[in-house]
Amino acid sequence: MHKLPHEQPTRLPICAALSKQGHRFLTSVATTDDPATTARLIRKFVASSSKSIALDAISHLVAPINTSFSRLSPLTFPLYYEINKASWFNWNAKLIADVIASLYNHQRFTEAQTLISEVETKLGSKERDICNFYCNLMDSHSKHQSKQGILDSYEHIKQLPSHSSSIYLKKRSYESIIGCLSVINLPNQAESLMVEMKNKGLKSSIFEYRSISYAYGRLGLFEDMKRVIAMMENEGFELDLIMSNMVLSSPGLYNELLEMASWLKRMKRSKILFSIRTYNSVLNHCPTIMSIVEHPKEMKPKGFKILGSLKEGEEWEEDDRVGKLHKWSLGGEMTEMPFT
Repeated sequence: MHKLPHEQPTRLPICAALSKQGHRFLTSVATTDDPATTARLIRKFVASSSKSIALDAISHLVAPINTSFSRLSPLTFPLYYEINKASWFNWNAKLIADVIASLYNHQRFTEAQTLISEVETKLGSKERDICNFYCNLMDSHSKHQSKQGILDSYEHIKQLPSHSSSIYLKKRSYESIIGCLSVINLPNQAESLMVEMKNKGLKSSIFEYRSISYAYGRLGLFEDMKRVIAMMENEGFELDLIMSNMVLSSPGLYNELLEMASWLKRMKRSKILFSIRTYNSVLNHCPTIMSIVEHPKEMKPKGFKILGSLKEGEEWEEDDRVGKLHKWSLGGEMTEMPFT
């Protein structure tokens, strides 16, 4: 039996369960409208909490997903300042970027700018560190789907005095903004920046091509997606498993199953091994196959044709259905048959 190649899972924003101490703290501040009482509760919480509990609490306030405490986002600023004074606290560019992006998202621009100014003062003339901070900030803004936040951060990077001569700063900033614009489904703007990048003598990496093509695919712009992939291949990059699976998942979102079949054939011709994600992308968007897995006793005539392509005489156990259909679905027959 051949093992399926595994890929690194896409990292999505995850908010772990809030600690009991953190929950009590946020519940307490949610029940008071008095600023003095709120300030006292914040000081007491940070003073009596461990590093992990305090950071866990603020991570819930800045999370780019809705939680029961999202309405308490105005507390992010004073809570961060109190944490910043704790003896155990080590300055963290990623944390402050998350805090700023959250403040920005809730239109608390004055507080956000105060923190940005403090970062610039702290980092001084360390332009590489400043560039990395703003790239972190763009990434945090993208999690909140903030186009304006991303563009504002990019403008700060472009103002760095040595940006015009530093290859590292150029490549790092272009990579970051192209990736972030792609995440928030603005591939046209991202592609324009990739062209600008090339005009400045910088070679695009496979990351930029992947990001832009995947964004076009998510929007259903498959011709643009394939055009960018062709550009990537012309630059000497190969269509690999990660890219292929990103492409494969896009047509399924729009029920373009013939497009999926075309990509499966291309993967087979290119001898790209299928991964678990490949199989799941197919099954998730093919109702006939899924109906066989879920309701094998209620098959329509088309289902019998599918089963006929499997080895006769095999006993099907409940846990084995998906496995057998995995083997069948990408073994050749599926790309020759209708999907619905």
